[in-house]
Amino acid sequence: MEVLRVMGLVGRHNSFVLRHVRNPNGVVAQRLNKVRQDPGDDEPFARLPQLVDDFIAINGFDERGVETMRSLRPQEALQVMGFSAENTFVIRGVKNPNAALMSRVASARRHLNHDDGW
Repeated sequence: MEVLRVMGLVGRHNSFVLRHVRNPNGVVAQRLNKVRQDPGDDEPFARLPQLVDDFIAINGFDERGVETMRSLRPQEALQVMGFSAENTFVIRGVKNPNAALMSRVASARRHLNHDDGW
């Protein structure tokens, strides 16, 4: 659980993406020490809106992609970003990241609707 807290995937203290950091190793070491001293809460993906914003920024989606990501249900967003599916957080090797995003969204919706019994 410590690793997930350090990564910002559990609790509210850290972010998933390190921005404007000169020494990433130092930041991770500080986070680890803090988590060990004060574990905080155990809420998974408590910072989901920030995680979605990081995903949008890193992948450079246009307005339609931004709107789509922000309108997703939490389960859909997690799957699109690769936290509960075989996707990666950073979309690479594609000419059109927005098209790749829309494909992921459609796949997540099919998968989740199937699991919901629709």
